[in-house]
Amino acid sequence: MMETPKSPDPAKPAFAEAEIVSVLRNLSNARVRLVAEFIAQIAMVHDPDVVKTFLAWRSDPRLDTLLLLASELDVDALDQLLFKAEDLSAQTHDMMPGK
Repeated sequence: MMETPKSPDPAKPAFAEAEIVSVLRNLSNARVRLVAEFIAQIAMVHDPDVVKTFLAWRSDPRLDTLLLLASELDVDALDQLLFKAEDLSAQTHDMMPGK
């Protein structure tokens, strides 16, 4: 009696590798280079929660709007945007309960 083949386990690297190769085949060379850079950055981060948080944050559609607006600014205005964002972050952090 033959066993039916089991479905690949998504937790196993072989499945992940096959998934990555499948996606890479459909990308341009420029995008493949970007993927390689991103993978190198992920490899440097030793906390998987940091990567999960980044990916969740990156999926927020408001980020696209912020990046588009920022891309239209000159260097001085971009610096001002950064300073204001840092101030807002500090204010928000100071207002958190227990601070």
